[in-house]
Amino acid sequence: MRKNLKIKKCIGYNDNSIKVQIYTALISYILVYFFKESLEIATSMLKVTRIVKSNILENIEDVLKYIVNS
Repeated sequence: MRKNLKIKKCIGYNDNSIKVQIYTALISYILVYFFKESLEIATSMLKVTRIVKSNILENIEDVLKYIVNS
């Protein structure tokens, strides 16, 4: 999980903003994990994360077809 959970840039430097950023990263990681497990995809978390990131505003049916076919 540590390799996939990257925080590239700090939004703020006080304790609260750092906690919010860490919680947001954890929640997004858990959502991608559940997405991967619910579809029973036999690929890495990194690949699923990249697919979700690049297709975040696309139609979900098109994204699912792409994931299943790859």
